[in-house]
Amino acid sequence: MGASYYAYTVIGCEVTDKIRTKEIVGEGCAHNPPSYQAFCPSCGKPRRIERWLNVPSYDSDREEITHAGNTLKVITTTDDKRLFAGVAVGVNHQNVKNDEGARLIVIQPSNLSAAPTFDDVVEQVQRVLQPLGLWDERAFGIWCVQRCAY
Repeated sequence: MGASYYAYTVIGCEVTDKIRTKEIVGEGCAHNPPSYQAFCPSCGKPRRIERWLNVPSYDSDREEITHAGNTLKVITTTDDKRLFAGVAVGVNHQNVKNDEGARLIVIQPSNLSAAPTFDDVVEQVQRVLQPLGLWDERAFGIWCVQRCAY
């Protein structure tokens, strides 16, 4: 088993706090641990049970968000703490052994279909994110995101 490394450039918005929210489902145990502790020191259960709620048009399995037939990639960091939606260009680095056992780096382009001009990209991103309430001009930019899958 190995690791795969990804590097993306995303022209779009950081949507971390908007695309998904945490919902508190209930208390994890009856011991009522202090609020600064994530787990109960008596039984080891989580202090509270949470789950993620996604914006309905966000498909976390395909890493895409769609609105009115337009689709954008949603790129996450390795720890899933930050999410970026937009037009993404990336490379996939995989460690591969050849017949002699030497390690090779394979670079595979992913999602290289981008709009021809920067203005077209901005319009495409805005067309998808604005109706969903995810467009924020202050969060718009050119983002470089690294991710590791193991």
